[in-house]
Amino acid sequence: TRADVLGCYGGMVETPVMDRLAAEGVRFDNAWTVTPLTLPSHASILTGLLPPSHGIRENTNHRLAPGVITLAEHLAENGYRTGAAVSSIVLSKMFGLDQGFQRYDEPRSGEAIRAGGGGVEFREILERRAGDTTDRVLQHLDGSEQGPFFQWVHYYDPHASYDPPEPFASRYRDDLYAGEVAYVDSEIGRLLSALEDRGLLADTLVAVVSDHGESLGEHGENTHGLFIYRSTIQVPLILHLPGELPAGTVRSDPVSVVDLVPMMLEIMQVPPMSLPEKQPQIYAESELPLRSYGWAPLYSLHDGRRRFIAAPRPELYDMATDVDET
Repeated sequence: TRADVLGCYGGMVETPVMDRLAAEGVRFDNAWTVTPLTLPSHASILTGLLPPSHGIRENTNHRLAPGVITLAEHLAENGYRTGAAVSSIVLSKMFGLDQGFQRYDEPRSGEAIRAGGGGVEFREILERRAGDTTDRVLQHLDGSEQGPFFQWVHYYDPHASYDPPEPFASRYRDDLYAGEVAYVDSEIGRLLSALEDRGLLADTLVAVVSDHGESLGEHGENTHGLFIYRSTIQVPLILHLPGELPAGTVRSDPVSVVDLVPMMLEIMQVPPMSLPEKQPQIYAESELPLRSYGWAPLYSLHDGRRRFIAAPRPELYDMATDVDET
């Protein structure tokens, strides 16, 4: 989900749930992911580490090393119940992101097609709609259980091919990607309503973040993965906890998805994880061109003013005057 499609970021997609979370919480207008790929980006979100540190650089043939500590492991050690529900085989537990989760719910597939390197198994491409994932989460969330909980909910729908259910398919027949985003927004609303009905929402920190954006034809790229321009690297980031976070706050300082873990732990008043100090520049990469096609990998740094992309022909952009990096 790219940031600029959401209503609260000035987009034209109807996203009333995320808009309300932003209005009642903190919206980060300058948030960036580390790579336009699902698995390594989520590894960074869940560990607070950049891809060169956690070691996952693409969606296949990588597994998170047991020695890398996840947010779920840290919270479990601090008395939290932990659960995850993911919507794509790309985040299967075989890639190691289940570390620290007492329950890890994923789409099911048949037998492995063949074994891969590092203990990874290749399976059929499998995903499930947001509604199915919400159902799985709600089966396990119970307001009667005591103690704090951490629940990771992953929705995959705004990925090609775009196929939103009704009424979103008809409402957005001319922009099915937008329909997928609107559908996910409605499912976030259903999840939050269920938390509220169970008496769990009032003191729950809600973090909404995307693993990467979508090019939608910009720079000649239809989806994501090859390039690291703003369309796939800038992401929405919203934090919501009424009474603790000032409503309607908009932060414009550059932040990375690796900053999410320390920010959440500070808000939750949980002891910090042992992580590198916050870097003054935002890092992003894509090694998919190299690993899949033998092309040049891409790496970038920016400080909020200028953005440098290390490519075969180096690129430097003024982020204020050249928003589209053209």
